[in-house]
Amino acid sequence: MRKIVIINLKKLGFDDDHIIVAQDGAEGLKKFIKEEPTLILCDYHMPKMTGLELLKILQRDEELKKIPFIMVTSDSNKEKIKESKKEGVNEYIIKPFNAAELKKRIKFVLK
Repeated sequence: MRKIVIINLKKLGFDDDHIIVAQDGAEGLKKFIKEEPTLILCDYHMPKMTGLELLKILQRDEELKKIPFIMVTSDSNKEKIKESKKEGVNEYIIKPFNAAELKKRIKFVLK
């Protein structure tokens, strides 16, 4: 799924220098602190910590909490969606999704 998202990000004009990839939430957290990205696309279910756990950690930092956060997951559980939005998720995309939907959501959160 990461590869598909990367391909779509490149179609939107993001280049390799602006796409940060992490295998799990812990690695992502380290990279976000170092790189301070423009946007975070994160799966809800990851090894080492969930996307929601990662978001809660980011929300503690004044700069990192300003970064738009899109949760990407195959989990359509309404309670998880509600909790994610309450915690600060800007958009919640349920897999499978298409490139047009991803593009629309990214453009929306970056405005």
